[in-house]
Amino acid sequence: MRCLTVMKSGWHVNMSCKRRRFAAVIACVLPNQMFVFVVVALLTDFFGSVCGSNLTSFGEFQFELEPRDVIAAKDSGAIFNCMVRSSAQIDVEWLKDGAPVEYDDRRYKLQNGSFVVEAVEHLRHQRSDQGDYQCMATSRSQGTIISRKAKLQVAYLEKAFAEEPQSVSVHLGDMMMFSCRINGLPTPDVRWFKDEAELESSHSNYFIHYDNVLELRSVQFSDFGRYRCKASNKDRSKLSRNAFLSQDSDPSTYQGVLPRFIMKPRDTIALEGDTVVLHCGANGRDRNGAAPRLEWLKDGATLDLTSSDHHFTLEGQGSLRIDGVQGQDEGEYTCRAINMEDSVDEAVMLTVQVPPKFLLRPKSKAMLVNSDVELECDVLGSPRPTIRWLKNGFAVMMDDYVQMTEGRNLRILGVMKSDQGMYQCTATNAVGMIQAVAQLAINERKILDEDQLSTSNSLLPPPATDITAAYMSSRFVTLAWQYSNELQETMEPLGFLVYWKEKDSVRERVLNTSSIEASIQDLKPSTKYDIRVITYNAYGINNDSMPIAVETNAEDFVPASPVNVLATASSTTSVDVSWTPPPNLSDPITHYKLYYYNINDGAFEFDTNVTETRYTVTGLLKFSRYGFRIVAFNKNGPGVSSDEVTCRTFSDVPSQPPQNVSAEAASSTSIVVTWEPPPDGSQNGIITGYKIRYKQKLRGERSGNTVTTDGNLHFMELTGLDRNTEYMIRVQALTVNGSGPASSWAITETFLHDLDETSVPGQPTSLRVRAFTNSIAVSWTPPVEQDIMIRGYILGYGIGIPDVYSQILDAKMRYHTIKSLKSSSEYVISLKAFNNVGEGVPIYETTSTREESTPEPHTPMMPPVALKAIVLSSTTILLTWSDTTLGRSQRITDSRYYTIRYGTKVLTKYKMMNSTDLNLHVEELRPDTEYEFSVRVTKGNRQSTWSLSVFNRTKESVPTSFPRDMTPVAMEGKSTTVIVNWQPPRHPNGQITGYLIFYTTDATEPDSEWVVEEVRGDRLSVTIRDLTPETTYYFRIRARNSVGQGPMSPTVIFRTPRIDGTGGGIIETPDDFGPLNRLPVRNSWSFGHMQNSRGSTETPASASGMISSVVLWIIVGCIGGVMVVTAVIAAAVFIYCRNASAKKLMKNRDKLAEQKSKYGRKDLNPPDLWSHELTELTHTDKEFSEEAFDEISKQRPTDSERYHMGGSDSRYRSMSPRSVQMVSPGDKVSYHGIAKVLPRDAEINSVRTRSSSNSTPRVNAGDITQSSSGRSSKQPLLNITSSLKNSAGAIQSPVRPVPPVSCTPLRTPDVTKVDLCPHPLPSKQASTEELSAEMANLDGLMKDLTEITQEQYDC
Repeated sequence: MRCLTVMKSGWHVNMSCKRRRFAAVIACVLPNQMFVFVVVALLTDFFGSVCGSNLTSFGEFQFELEPRDVIAAKDSGAIFNCMVRSSAQIDVEWLKDGAPVEYDDRRYKLQNGSFVVEAVEHLRHQRSDQGDYQCMATSRSQGTIISRKAKLQVAYLEKAFAEEPQSVSVHLGDMMMFSCRINGLPTPDVRWFKDEAELESSHSNYFIHYDNVLELRSVQFSDFGRYRCKASNKDRSKLSRNAFLSQDSDPSTYQGVLPRFIMKPRDTIALEGDTVVLHCGANGRDRNGAAPRLEWLKDGATLDLTSSDHHFTLEGQGSLRIDGVQGQDEGEYTCRAINMEDSVDEAVMLTVQVPPKFLLRPKSKAMLVNSDVELECDVLGSPRPTIRWLKNGFAVMMDDYVQMTEGRNLRILGVMKSDQGMYQCTATNAVGMIQAVAQLAINERKILDEDQLSTSNSLLPPPATDITAAYMSSRFVTLAWQYSNELQETMEPLGFLVYWKEKDSVRERVLNTSSIEASIQDLKPSTKYDIRVITYNAYGINNDSMPIAVETNAEDFVPASPVNVLATASSTTSVDVSWTPPPNLSDPITHYKLYYYNINDGAFEFDTNVTETRYTVTGLLKFSRYGFRIVAFNKNGPGVSSDEVTCRTFSDVPSQPPQNVSAEAASSTSIVVTWEPPPDGSQNGIITGYKIRYKQKLRGERSGNTVTTDGNLHFMELTGLDRNTEYMIRVQALTVNGSGPASSWAITETFLHDLDETSVPGQPTSLRVRAFTNSIAVSWTPPVEQDIMIRGYILGYGIGIPDVYSQILDAKMRYHTIKSLKSSSEYVISLKAFNNVGEGVPIYETTSTREESTPEPHTPMMPPVALKAIVLSSTTILLTWSDTTLGRSQRITDSRYYTIRYGTKVLTKYKMMNSTDLNLHVEELRPDTEYEFSVRVTKGNRQSTWSLSVFNRTKESVPTSFPRDMTPVAMEGKSTTVIVNWQPPRHPNGQITGYLIFYTTDATEPDSEWVVEEVRGDRLSVTIRDLTPETTYYFRIRARNSVGQGPMSPTVIFRTPRIDGTGGGIIETPDDFGPLNRLPVRNSWSFGHMQNSRGSTETPASASGMISSVVLWIIVGCIGGVMVVTAVIAAAVFIYCRNASAKKLMKNRDKLAEQKSKYGRKDLNPPDLWSHELTELTHTDKEFSEEAFDEISKQRPTDSERYHMGGSDSRYRSMSPRSVQMVSPGDKVSYHGIAKVLPRDAEINSVRTRSSSNSTPRVNAGDITQSSSGRSSKQPLLNITSSLKNSAGAIQSPVRPVPPVSCTPLRTPDVTKVDLCPHPLPSKQASTEELSAEMANLDGLMKDLTEITQEQYDC
């Protein structure tokens, strides 16, 4: 990341890049004008754009027309076209098989760039012109690009047929098919001949398929004879041998036989978009003389060949034609021939090849030197295309800095000027090649203009210091450094740039960070690196940095991953696995370890030791997919695991019969058979159908009849049966390998008479339900009245009530699954039969779906081990771990990632982070907090369990909050002693080692002039003695720990009592009393403020002479004057109301005296609303958690629970003191009084120097923190008394009137309270002397207010 500052003629531009985002702040200041214009722009992906450099314009440079494959006859001509679209002048050349073409009179280039070959040469032992041709275009300003490959092939026709017609005998009326295939270029045309006469495709009994297969629909006597085919292309022609079609005279093979194939479909590989025909033909008539019926299934489901808009069509008698084949058409196809005797199946695989297609093309990019760039490219195709990268026409050589990521993207680390050029992503598979072009431009980094360097050096941040390698590994290093905090806020850096490069290497990399630590990844073991850290801010970069040299740890050499791993099924229970040894072996391989697991369940991963590069894994499950990977071992241990390959074992016939087979009579001539599939583990393949065999029980037929259904059907109606006859029925499951074992015989009897439909059906006899998470399986039995016609069933269901939803089911069905239901819900199921008369009586059942749960993922992977938590700072912990599946090299070469889980003991909710490396920096942690960490690995659909947890505590940090609830309390009987209580800070960030209490009588003085009372340890109270009675004091407090001091608390105003112990208390800080409630100012950057080299702060306007300080003071004065006038008016109204109240009190004086004589005097002890006793704390280690502080805070009284003084004006309040344990056990705390604000211009009667009698040292604040003004002498505390006193001794205030005593009774714990309420209470009585004293006090207050008001008006 870089920052750019440009200053041109009144424009000030700050541009900075941080955390992969680009921030531009533009401030325009016109001379002598108070006008500031600010624009903030955010541009994403800094590394993909130019930060602080001129934007690069990419000219158009790509192929508009690329050469295509050419098939030319021998001695004929061929031409390859090439057209390039470019904004600059280009040169076009041609390559053959990667080498430049040598032009001559026979091979030359046209003016438009096309390439011509005249009289293509094709010799038997030297094919000089055949090969791959490419067009190469070069632009001097941009680079070179190369087109895709185009093949030049010479036309040919093979000498031998791949398949030619065979002689065969058939019965009259059977079908017959002849095939003729021969390889050649271009694809040869085929014609058919019978008895040397060419057959016409329009003949009624002949049909010539798309791929030249001859089909005879129903053989007649005239069709017997001699057949042959002739294949021709531009090369030559060839005739096949003769095949004789004759009549089969054997009657035993004509009728009552099983179906037999005369042509079976074969495995086919087709190009996307081609037309494919899967041929199938069968003969064999059943006992009724019916020819076999042909059906097609795809992946076990019957294809719907009646749809007019589908590209599946039936061609001829039973061949399947697929027009415009697509990738989704790939799969297993089954041709089924069925008659009443039996059925036979033949399955084949259709593989669809797809040329490469771009999903993501690379984009042109402009980058800065030393940055990282990744050019993305993604393609789709089958077989999976191979991606290669070219730079200016040459293959990109991969190394440690130029890498292929995810097998497709090109990543360059630390780009240099030499990396600039044209890059091409090429994708190639067996059926095509494509390419895409992107330009990479490299720009130099620019920081400041030369003429601005001298004026900006003072604004640059200081360099980073104490750069150290906090943690060193063989593959990464963690850096830490220091940065001075003594500078003002505008001098702080926006970030740090970390540069590193390999020793003596010219390629340097850079990363940006805003913290004082960084982790450098992807290093090499036992390698020396030079690292430097530089700082930057809005004014530029400080390049003053001392580099450090580090050397990564050594790492034992272990083998790389084996390559070319191939897994091939060899049987239903075994797989052959082969591989090639790792490349670049320095030590011999001792052995290999083969890991494999069942992808279907993934419960365990098995392994076996192998010494060769081939092994057959046996004992596997049938038709199950397995994953395989290989790890090579040498003397140093295991190496890197290979990529995982998968393979499925062969299918087999089902090992168990269908389940729950039942048969029920549907009428006098039909029976309904239902069943369920075999168990999942015994199907051994895709169920392609079910074979139902049935026969009469009494006749004892040996074979009976056979009906075959689709694999997705689970019921069948047998029709055409005899009345009142018992039938035996059994079912077998089918796969492409054949029939599995048959179920037990089910026996049922057809009805004597047809069913009656004059009444509605009865109620089903039973209803059973089985609930799952989102579905319910329902099964039932029909009504008892079997002679009543049932047309179907109505299944109703709903949450809580039935029949909210309904489904109509076939009368033959006996079970059904209701899907898409809500989990954890109670459903009411209803079922009733119906016919044309109406609906029968329903039957009900209630069930609840299961609770939805997240299934545990398969965990065949081992969890990471050796997890370590290394504390780097108060907010950062470095985690490292090892993965046993990576071998000793611990290099990640696949797409696995790691999930880190961490949290504290208090918080039950964990946080998660992901990492693609074997380490991770966990940041933004709490200081001085113990954390728990664990990690797991995920690869594809596999996931490990969590590793063992590790614990570690972050370092301490300075407190980030001030002590809470500071409360000064006067000691009972001692007007010169104050006890200060407080609560610990909410965020101590470590063990509190002490507190500093600041106090003074003049709040306008700087902090360095305040008196400091030091409290060591974690005590929460201190006694301050030798104060001046009847004086206003200002208190503040801050906490400290072993790292440093925290922020200062808000100011608390307290007035000491009179010598006689009366008066005094806490004064609530007024809202407009700004200096008293000041909070510590943090260093933060604020736009619009700059700092000069002397440390003073000024706004841009003042710096440029726009606004002077005098004008600002005038504005402030005007605002203050308005506020004073408003305050005077409010005071006048306030005094008038108080005078009326005082007269009323005087009238009630005699009445109060009479009440005293009647009731007598009593001591008042109102209940203590908040008595918080604190025990004396010792200097022991004590931790304060955030939850503990919250618990203490809950015990604090609210403002409404405290006793207030000052009437309705709550800004002047006397807070109730707390009961505390004193430093001297004999002292008691008991105090109440009235406190008033000390006037700023009060007369100073005496001055004396403070001396501490406490055991804890008391020093001046200037001795702790040196003031910027340079004053070092202690400022003595002033003993201030006012000469403005009334008869009651109250201090007059020229600032604002003091409100009278509140009617709320004041109290202190454990002492007798005096009722100061001026009006009578229902159950209490005050003396006349006390009332007289209070009335005198009120008279003095009113006089004071009158004088103040008069003085204000006189002004």
